[in-house]
Amino acid sequence: CTLYYAGIRPTMYPLPEPAKAPVSDYLHRKIYEVCCRTLHLCMHEHYEDCPWREQALYTMDSRNQMLCGYYAFGETRFPRASLALIAHSIRDDDLLELCSPAEVPITIPSFSAVFLVQLEEYLDYSGDADFVCEILPVCERIAGEFLRRAENDKGLLKCYGERQYWNFYEWQSGLAGTIFGTVSEEERTYDAPLNAFVSLALRSLAKICGALRHNEKEKYYRDAYIKLNKAINEVFFDESRGCYASFMKDGKLSHYSELTNSLIVCAGAVPDGRLVPVLETIAGCNLLPVTLSHSIFKYDALMQKPEKYKQFVLDNIAELWGKMLYSGATSFWETIAGEADFGNAGSLCHAWSAVPIYIYFKYFKNSV
Repeated sequence: CTLYYAGIRPTMYPLPEPAKAPVSDYLHRKIYEVCCRTLHLCMHEHYEDCPWREQALYTMDSRNQMLCGYYAFGETRFPRASLALIAHSIRDDDLLELCSPAEVPITIPSFSAVFLVQLEEYLDYSGDADFVCEILPVCERIAGEFLRRAENDKGLLKCYGERQYWNFYEWQSGLAGTIFGTVSEEERTYDAPLNAFVSLALRSLAKICGALRHNEKEKYYRDAYIKLNKAINEVFFDESRGCYASFMKDGKLSHYSELTNSLIVCAGAVPDGRLVPVLETIAGCNLLPVTLSHSIFKYDALMQKPEKYKQFVLDNIAELWGKMLYSGATSFWETIAGEADFGNAGSLCHAWSAVPIYIYFKYFKNSV
């Protein structure tokens, strides 16, 4: 036979038209439009990381998707359905499956922590307290697992050692962990990113309990994240560098990244006297750079001082997302390396990179 044409028929989830771009600058307006398209391309029966490769629902990916979608589309039914699907994937070890619906031999503990942040944000934007009440027991199981793992007297968590856990934080050197690899007790480190993600989760759970008027639970989880933040600040701060290290083992600090420092700022673990120098270090290009998906933490951290970093954030978005546009992108990529990443398997449509939507609406609406 002779094949003359092979094509694809789009099947798009019905969404309202995206909100008007909150920025007027041409480049940033174009970035906003392509971000919205990227979000829409990754919505079918649930959020998916990409429409070509896994087509899978992950918590970290979908956290960015939901948060950006609240601003762009003003729609909450799709996030609710996806959150319910994720909640049903709770495992016997009180963590979530790697993606939903699925049974996967491994899971990422830090991604389970992100689910609590997602649920708090859903409550903020939807006001749907009844649904959140239904999901709350899942959140408490996840938080309970992390608190049980807090091994030392300060309440810090070590990285997970068992084969079924992947100590992944982002696709960067030293932070991507090892899939299907055990970590011996002698090699296990206290990981600042994991502890910061857990702090964010506990804070979100405290806020959820407060909104639902579960006052005793609110105090319990608030006290837990305050204790954890104190330990993060004490253990991981490197006086010689003026910033936080990613790992601590046998009293020795190692690995310095934008993600680690941004997470610790976002978690509220940085005292006032250290905030300015830490932000300067994050913006100073001397740390391992953050990736597209996790840039949301970098920008949220820097915008704690908007008078100093507002233009820096805008310029950074223009540089990174503009590079993709000028390379011909009609949807945004998994990483800035594009298709060349992951052994030429990099996704060119990955909705966790729609971060600018959230940043534009939260910090720059009608000001650019």
